[in-house]
Amino acid sequence: MENINKQPDIEKTGVQISMPVNIASNHFMFRERVKDIIDPSQPAKETVENMVKAALEVEFGSSFSFNPRFPKMVSKIADSILTNQELRRQALAVASTYMSEKEIKIDH
Repeated sequence: MENINKQPDIEKTGVQISMPVNIASNHFMFRERVKDIIDPSQPAKETVENMVKAALEVEFGSSFSFNPRFPKMVSKIADSILTNQELRRQALAVASTYMSEKEIKIDH
């Protein structure tokens, strides 16, 4: 049964978002993983692939990535995101936001 307890998540905009605790913790883990692995010098495909890997590992566990077909699945998902103009824009905007947060954290 899904945990229905709510936990606030305050973005840097100050907007409070309520979501189930398990979703909030997955979101936090995803953000932290993405911040650790993305780099401004990476090509868009590599950035999106890293975001897909992080999302799948957070959702299904890191052992999921040991499947020999995992890299091909990640590549297919990333290609689908990159070939859809709206999804590409959204994914790269998220990556840009996380890179900015990472730079702010490093600078301070």
